[in-house]
Amino acid sequence: MTQITQVTRARGVASVTFSDETVLRVPSAVYFDFRVRAGDQIDREAYEKLIAGHAYPYALDRAAKLLGARDYTQKEIVQRLKAAAYDEATVARVMAALDAHQFVSDERYAQHYVERKSVRYGRMRLYQELQRKGVSEQTAKEALAALPKDDELNAARKQAKKLVQRGRCTDAPSRQKALAALARRGFS
Repeated sequence: MTQITQVTRARGVASVTFSDETVLRVPSAVYFDFRVRAGDQIDREAYEKLIAGHAYPYALDRAAKLLGARDYTQKEIVQRLKAAAYDEATVARVMAALDAHQFVSDERYAQHYVERKSVRYGRMRLYQELQRKGVSEQTAKEALAALPKDDELNAARKQAKKLVQRGRCTDAPSRQKALAALARRGFS
């Protein structure tokens, strides 16, 4: 038996501190079903098993709520669940369920992302952002291949016009800055 010295809650996670100074991070949704308070004497290992055994439906619900708001990549869902203190086994189980029902798809995410963002950004920036979000190199390249070259050129022209309208292209140094701004947006 171990004594609980402190329980704090912040950002959807309850941190349970034990007398041996170990800290157990518990998703708040699960914690509310199995509350403990400072001063309680409990078997830490049994409490951890209890939490792990009941976490799956809460983690699945959290993932469903995330996906109900917008598309996410698999990497983003995993990161969100881990940030909410769900253990590896629970996260893996949730991801398997999401994959089985095709609720999360990096291919679909990449296609939608390219469609939405191609009006403001060039191929290089889109590719980098997809990589940062956890989309595989092959999937990112396939999504970008579906983007017509003319669309990228039109987007670059549109962004250049915005820079000109702001009065940034009056002399050679300001033109260089405008070109650098276009390059930062991923246009070749």
